[in-house]
Amino acid sequence: MAHWPARRLSVLSGLVVFVILSALLLVSTRFGDVWLSAGPFPFPTKNPVKEQQNDPYAARTVLSGPPGASFRGRKTFLFQRSANDAQTRYCPMSATLHPGALPLAGATTLSPSSISSTSAKRRIESPCCRTTPPHISLWEAQGQLSFGEAFDVPRLAKALGRPVLEWNDIKLWNGTQVTWDTIGCWDLWSKQSEDKAPRESFGVTHRLGLDIAYTPAPDYVRASDFHIGFPALTTLAWPASREVALAETTEAKPSPGSHHTSPPDEQLLCFDFLYYVGSFHSFEIGLQYSPAWNTVGRHMHWNPSLDRLVDLFLQALFGLADGTTIPPFISIHARHTDFAAYCKPEPGQPCFTSLDAYTQEVERLQRRIFERKGIEVKHVVVTSDETDPSWWAGVKAAGWFVPDHDGLGTADYLGVWYPVLIDAVIQSRGHGFIGTEGSTMSILAARRVEDWQDGEASLLRFN
Repeated sequence: MAHWPARRLSVLSGLVVFVILSALLLVSTRFGDVWLSAGPFPFPTKNPVKEQQNDPYAARTVLSGPPGASFRGRKTFLFQRSANDAQTRYCPMSATLHPGALPLAGATTLSPSSISSTSAKRRIESPCCRTTPPHISLWEAQGQLSFGEAFDVPRLAKALGRPVLEWNDIKLWNGTQVTWDTIGCWDLWSKQSEDKAPRESFGVTHRLGLDIAYTPAPDYVRASDFHIGFPALTTLAWPASREVALAETTEAKPSPGSHHTSPPDEQLLCFDFLYYVGSFHSFEIGLQYSPAWNTVGRHMHWNPSLDRLVDLFLQALFGLADGTTIPPFISIHARHTDFAAYCKPEPGQPCFTSLDAYTQEVERLQRRIFERKGIEVKHVVVTSDETDPSWWAGVKAAGWFVPDHDGLGTADYLGVWYPVLIDAVIQSRGHGFIGTEGSTMSILAARRVEDWQDGEASLLRFN
């Protein structure tokens, strides 16, 4: 990367940690109680959105050439997704991929350089209502999905008014041969947890050929509880305050490869883990004023190819022919499995919200949608990580629809991310949404329904 003037640092939010999956795949199977049309179910080609030739925010407008073996020596302006590699532990998740750190880009809006997140070793809960194990290792999922495969990158860049690049725009690797770049990054996780160590993600950084030495960030970056403040992080993008920060902290932890102890890079501003970042309040992504949502998250629309895939899923789920208009529906996300640890019900009371409560809330949203928009909503789609067959029997008895990814073989044919991606898109498509209080998956789905569909959303408490 070219040596840009030190005071022209700007930002990139997050490190894309995935590569594109396969193309067109076919499968013939049963989808819940609805047989798919005779013949195979046509999963569409999953290519990232193509850039328009006259797009002023296309990657080529800020790159000096094609991707190379090393990211260094390239004139680039990097600005990318936040670090929720997977706001992980719930089902169905995936593209909750929330924009927790992207507002940094606006907060340090000077010119070329970059900011990224090396992300984290986390576990993502497998998509719901299937017989698969309750969790899959993020190690298995890392490198299997590009940011552009999930999100409409050109649309996001246009909304933000600046290019959005993925790592495969600037660096080549093929999974077996890669040129190693040594780099220093800031360690935030040791300020947020009891680990006192960076939150490294070897599955990601190894694939990218990044040999990283992490330097603990200064104590002042911690804003509230274990959250990190946006304003504090912006100081690390400026030469003078960067030097002050380096003087206030300890030396970098040796990198896992060459064991170098380089200080945080002066041109590529990078952090280990950006999920717990906010302006000044903990878990503010669900609050009305949230900078992360209002400046970035609401612009992170789905890749049109992924949207088309979900069209086919919904048409099959509702027993409709391809091309038929999808009827309005209410989507539900009932997060259970790991939330059981937080339940403190009264004696004799259930831990989680009852199906009767969901039924009442569905009826309330149906009335509200009809009163406000004159739309009659009859369909309900349920997603959950619940494994109790009797619970699902109750869902079926209510006449509600369930995406059966086990029966459809979604993960086998498309990869482990696709069941949760599809569920997240379905949730965002509802005219109404009912989620689980405290679940980031639910919070983001609620915000998408409210902002994208002008819909009604609510989050139900559990005991």
